[in-house]
Amino acid sequence: MNYRDYVEIMQDEGLQESLSVKKYLESAAYWQKAIKSLDKYDGQTKNNLKSKFEELKIGAILQALDIARFEKNLGYRMIEDYDELMEFIGKGGLLKK
Repeated sequence: MNYRDYVEIMQDEGLQESLSVKKYLESAAYWQKAIKSLDKYDGQTKNNLKSKFEELKIGAILQALDIARFEKNLGYRMIEDYDELMEFIGKGGLLKK
């Protein structure tokens, strides 16, 4: 999974890229840079690290998607709509069916 896959899923599911989602994308970008930094090395260590870093990058992208889906289902963005979300929770909003 890469950023293009992420964008396609976000569009297909009508998800928003909130600040919470962007934090996970920053983590994915960090691991992508780490993967690219391994190009100057050779051997088994490079392959092992590249595999591990790729796994961490994909995990961060999947977490970003999970947060976006959660926020869509909740109807609030966790950072941007924090005050409204806390008011909603305070009124028992999450407990109502």
